[in-house]
Amino acid sequence: MASPEDRMSTTPVPNDFLSPDDRERTLLEDFEAGPLALGDTSEGLRYQVWTLTYTPNNFTITPETIGSPVVVHTAPSVTQCTFAFDQNANITLSYMQAGIAKLYWYDTLAAQYVVTTSATGIVSPAVTLDDKRGTQSSKSDVLLFYTRPQGDGSSNLYMRRQRDRYEDEFLMQETVWPYIWKFGMNDSLRVQLVNSTENQQP
Repeated sequence: MASPEDRMSTTPVPNDFLSPDDRERTLLEDFEAGPLALGDTSEGLRYQVWTLTYTPNNFTITPETIGSPVVVHTAPSVTQCTFAFDQNANITLSYMQAGIAKLYWYDTLAAQYVVTTSATGIVSPAVTLDDKRGTQSSKSDVLLFYTRPQGDGSSNLYMRRQRDRYEDEFLMQETVWPYIWKFGMNDSLRVQLVNSTENQQP
């Protein structure tokens, strides 16, 4: 697990992002290392880079090496989105829809994809599978990060975890910039986030 004790590192360990988390994403485009195909873990979770794009109503993931684009979800009025693959190569989407943060994910208890609506006031949701190495599949988590304005001009950073079915909220850091700009695993095998004072432009 790349976020030990569900908190930020006492001593920061900044480093370069691993590919493709080092790419410049936009509000409606994101990049992620992933499998041979959706639901196929035969070649691991770093087999090829996938691109998520949102065009009116459709979330489409496109592989860079092998395969064809796949429409994985539909929703209107989306203004930003990110994605990740879980340990079974199921898709997880975080997105803002008409000002409300939502999460589309595979619920193993329900044995189907579900949409979870977050509490109001959440800003800049972002998901990532913390450790994509095959040796860490039993310990890895899809992590949902987001910020929430505090009413005094500051924001706090929070996290929820797949293993908790995204029900438990962890305060990761107080007084951060409001928008999560870049995120993912770095060369030190730590999950790293870079926040910004302004949201990105598509």
